Amino acid sequence: MTEENTNTVTSTQLTNMDSTIISDAISDLNNLCERDRVKPGIQSILKDIADNLASILPVKTMAQVRWDDKKHTLRQATYIDPDTNDTKEVIMLLFNKDCNYITFLDINGQAVHYTLPENIIPEDKQYTI
Repeated sequence: MTEENTNTVTSTQLTNMDSTIISDAISDLNNLCERDRVKPGIQSILKDIADNLASILPVKTMAQVRWDDKKHTLRQATYIDPDTNDTKEVIMLLFNKDCNYITFLDINGQAVHYTLPENIIPEDKQYTI
């Protein structure tokens, strides 16, 4: 008889509460990393812990997130091409509720596009004018 490792957690086993707690912990760890008093070696360890925690969270697309103009307008995101699964960094501009699509700008600012919310993954970086 073989012994199974029951300590492994997969993203499908996480509840919404678990995901919220882990997301909050990641945010707290990242905030600690940005403090001047934290030594670089400790910052590296905290960043590794945050990255490991993030790896078990399911990816949330904009289809699972309620659009908030203040939070999502000019926010960096990853666009997933539905035909090729290629990804590229973009900046979200607006959400059209009537047509259910997000308008976004290429990160290099050369073209404006639109897509369904399930093709956009929001990121942390926020731009301001």
